[in-house]
Amino acid sequence: MSLSTSEFVAVVPVGHGKFFQIEAGIGPVASISEMVFQDRQGLLRILPVLPGAYPEGKISELRARGGFEVDIRWSNGWLTEAKIRSLRGKWCRVKSFRHCTGAPRYEERRES
Repeated sequence: MSLSTSEFVAVVPVGHGKFFQIEAGIGPVASISEMVFQDRQGLLRILPVLPGAYPEGKISELRARGGFEVDIRWSNGWLTEAKIRSLRGKWCRVKSFRHCTGAPRYEERRES
């Protein structure tokens, strides 16, 4: 998935000047992030509604409710990698809507 920020910028004329319409910049990005990742009711959902137009892609450092940071990578519509970092040291529940290509690995890292 490759998107440029210029695809989401809207400048609207008002009076003698122009201003940036924030919804045009945030709406599409929010919609795309909801297709690849959702966080509701304490459950992190990975690739819940991945469209066929994006068979391969990745996201990095997407923030989730509860203090989590998520990286996801997929290929041919299959989840190939998901990294979830707890920024507050809490556990989370995860559900994947796409088959994984390998066995899950769990790593617990604590900073000293």
